[in-house]
Amino acid sequence: SYKFDEYSDHVVLTQFIGKASNIYIPDTIKGKPVTEFGTIFKGNMKIVSVLIGKNCREIVDEAFADCYNLQRVQIDSGVKSIGKLAFFGCQALKLIYIPACVERIEDDAFKYCTDLIIYGSLGSEAERFASNFKSIYFRDLEQIKAEGTTASVTVAGETAPAQESVTEQETVVTEELSVA
Repeated sequence: SYKFDEYSDHVVLTQFIGKASNIYIPDTIKGKPVTEFGTIFKGNMKIVSVLIGKNCREIVDEAFADCYNLQRVQIDSGVKSIGKLAFFGCQALKLIYIPACVERIEDDAFKYCTDLIIYGSLGSEAERFASNFKSIYFRDLEQIKAEGTTASVTVAGETAPAQESVTEQETVVTEELSVA
């Protein structure tokens, strides 16, 4: 589903040629880590959910801008930063898991995303970021685990961290992100 450039020690995705609505950015291709994917999804109207593999280093500026139907995103443990306007205009985006390894989130990364729930760790950049906005909410993943309401996410035979959805009343609803 991708065109890519292969280097001696990594792979960079250069084009998305698939038609799937549930996207998985793989950990590896041909045994090499997938470290970058640029803006290959910008403006894609079919994407509903995304799981970003553990070897991606960043979500670049405008990476998913104008993906109007994008609802759920799960970031694995490799991403260090989320760039400017990365999810600009993703009004359907309601759930995102941001791991503690993310050290920087640009202030306008989620511009025009309303009623967004960020799942993360207390004291993380994700919590700090969410605290600056009235329409972005934060849920502590450890608290959810303690409540016993977690569910694993299975993508292409691999199990990824849990992801749930939460209403404004903080009622936990378990949701599974399935990616073909």
